[in-house]
Amino acid sequence: MARPARFTTDDVLDGAARALAAVGPSVTIADIAREIEGPSGSIYHRFASRDELLGRLWIRSIRRFHEVLLEAMSLPDPWEAIAASARCVPVFCRRHPAQARSMLLFSRARLIESGPASLHADADGINDAIDAALVDLSERAFGDQGAQRRALLALATRQTPYGITRPFIGQEMPPWLDEAVVAAALAIARLDPTGHES
Repeated sequence: MARPARFTTDDVLDGAARALAAVGPSVTIADIAREIEGPSGSIYHRFASRDELLGRLWIRSIRRFHEVLLEAMSLPDPWEAIAASARCVPVFCRRHPAQARSMLLFSRARLIESGPASLHADADGINDAIDAALVDLSERAFGDQGAQRRALLALATRQTPYGITRPFIGQEMPPWLDEAVVAAALAIARLDPTGHES
């Protein structure tokens, strides 16, 4: 009978997140092994390479963030949902600093283009639920109004809050950041597709 595994996949990924926070993006398998107090062989038993391990960490971190974002996007009042979607970016990163650092490792496009083939399918579909929720939110807030409206709403609820928050990841996040991302999101969401305030 095989011995039960000493470390679960989540144990290794948790250790990788802690090691990443301590060492930075140059983190090695040896760093992660030290963090979980186990041999490198236990890691290679689960992950074929460092890139696969870090890619899996990125995917897990994005999925955990998406759980929070989907909850915000589904609020009954669409304008409250827009504000909550923006606010959840700094709130999540403040509450989960190791996962926030992990989300900086890759982008979806980079992982699909140059990451391990074993990660391509997961990376390719990682935004599917968020994209569907954005369509729903656009319909509830604006009666949809097409692709340009959805692009503005994505800018308001996703790209802008993350762009504002990203420079603060890895350091103390000021309390005003939450309202700054909300103010930016609401201003952008109120633009019409031609770029004028509605």
